[in-house]
Amino acid sequence: NNKIEGNIPNSLTRIKGLQLLDLSLNKLDGKLPEGLTAMTSLEYLDIFFNNLSGNLPSDLGSLKKLKRLNIAGNSFEGNLPDSIVNLTQLKDFQISSNKFSGDIPVEMVAMSSLKTFSVFDNNFSGNFPIELATLDLKELSVAQNNFNPTSIATLDKK
Repeated sequence: NNKIEGNIPNSLTRIKGLQLLDLSLNKLDGKLPEGLTAMTSLEYLDIFFNNLSGNLPSDLGSLKKLKRLNIAGNSFEGNLPDSIVNLTQLKDFQISSNKFSGDIPVEMVAMSSLKTFSVFDNNFSGNFPIELATLDLKELSVAQNNFNPTSIATLDKK
């Protein structure tokens, strides 16, 4: 916790070989920098517990080497971008305590490396994709959303 305030500088996105970016536990605000998805070497993105907001970039899935995405405890909103299903090396997906809404894409079942799927305390709705139960998850956290309760109950039948 460095108590860093303000926006994430766009100049950070020019570090092309960067594999880990950890700006967690600060007082960062604003949106993600425009060039973030050009950081194609990035494997670990940890920006949890800040005051970041806005939508995730529509081309987030271009970060194909990403293994951990931890953006919990911010104010991100909107739907998950369709391209998120391209993060096939992702093992750790933590987006809890934000303001995301809409459906969880059923196509996320293609993210076969996932071990942690933590989306609690958001505004997701609709049916929870029971297909995710076929993954070798070690942690599944979906509480405090607006999922159709019968879709969660069907996890028991998988």
